Amino acid sequence: MSKLKELLSSEMPSYTLTLPSNSKKVKYRPFTVKEEKVLLMAVEDGRQKNLTQAIIDVIENCCGDIKNAGEIPMIDLEYLFLRLRAKSIGEKISPIITCPHTGERIQQEINLLDIDVQKDKNTSNKIKISDNLGITLKYPTANSMSNENLDNDEYDIETVISVVANSIEEVWADDKIYKSEDFETEDLVEFVEALSPDQFEQVNEFFENLPKLNYELEYTTKDGEERKITLSGIVDFFG
Repeated sequence: MSKLKELLSSEMPSYTLTLPSNSKKVKYRPFTVKEEKVLLMAVEDGRQKNLTQAIIDVIENCCGDIKNAGEIPMIDLEYLFLRLRAKSIGEKISPIITCPHTGERIQQEINLLDIDVQKDKNTSNKIKISDNLGITLKYPTANSMSNENLDNDEYDIETVISVVANSIEEVWADDKIYKSEDFETEDLVEFVEALSPDQFEQVNEFFENLPKLNYELEYTTKDGEERKITLSGIVDFFG
């Protein structure tokens, strides 16, 4: 590191936030012009997979407490990025949204600090498959979805099965608990595929109620109609 860069680094402010998935506190610094350039290139590229990778790289650079950002829950990754963006460039953004009723393209200012994390407190990560069998699930990470097509709005069944398999933390049968790392990925996929439709629906409920970024945007269309739209997920704000 050059002397000039060292001087700049010593003056960089540090902040602390609480991760929404586990309430763990982490420290972070604002990102630099070089790191911002990486993010802007990913946004211009337009592919969610590349934007996610850029966010991972920037978080690993800016947050010394996180060594592998691809392995933290997606909600933590997205929430941390919002705070990074707020402290680095400013709290206000102006995303362009498409009104689902009129098709109008509307640009409206949002304060990043007003974006909440929506959680369903009644959703458990422990799923009882039968009287003697169950699984414990963990929140999906960017790495657990890295082989999937993140640029599609809808996932096919193969993608969904793969994401579920990668999110299994434990399998418990009677008095025994099996860790997911004790199995090959193919074994976990085979296990998910062997579930009945009713059992799979129980598992899928966990993923449908994952914590997510949430913001209710109020706007007025050209005809003077006041409407609302819910923005959810990092791409809604920056994609």
